[in-house]
Amino acid sequence: MRKRLTPLFCARPLIAVVALWALSAGFTQPARAAMINGIDCETTEVDAELLQCAGHDLAQNQKRLDDLVAQSLSALPAGAKPLFDQAEKAWVNYRDAACQWNSYDMATNKTSDLIRTTCLADLTSARVEEMEAGLGPTTGSGTPAIPVPSAPSPSTAIAPPLAPPTISPPVGAPLKP
Repeated sequence: MRKRLTPLFCARPLIAVVALWALSAGFTQPARAAMINGIDCETTEVDAELLQCAGHDLAQNQKRLDDLVAQSLSALPAGAKPLFDQAEKAWVNYRDAACQWNSYDMATNKTSDLIRTTCLADLTSARVEEMEAGLGPTTGSGTPAIPVPSAPSPSTAIAPPLAPPTISPPVGAPLKP
């Protein structure tokens, strides 16, 4: 097993400083609903309220992702559906594990619900954007036109021959004329 040169928990304070700088410089997350259950999500600094706002963002992002997955599955040929489903399940497992790890505080041996929920919302939002970009144009019926990979033609299946490697003399070796 390879040792980490810089443990993640050492980088967390730096991440927090960069995040605060980004927020103060005007770099913010995409706009969300200003009021959720009487909470102004744009201005609140109360952790419990921020958790509610993050939970709302996660729910919206997850609904959109579920819709995109359903659209994609309906547009794929039968043979591609199990592969897509397997990839989507692997992505969900990655997202959940990454956010669980990112929310873990080694000093207290606890996880932060706010950090985990915000992470889940952010990664889900990124997945939505990734899938929307990958869906591309739609067919006349409104169904996404997902390109289906095809087998390479025999003329393109064989790569051209590679040139023989060139061998350089070792550094400091005299060059032959």
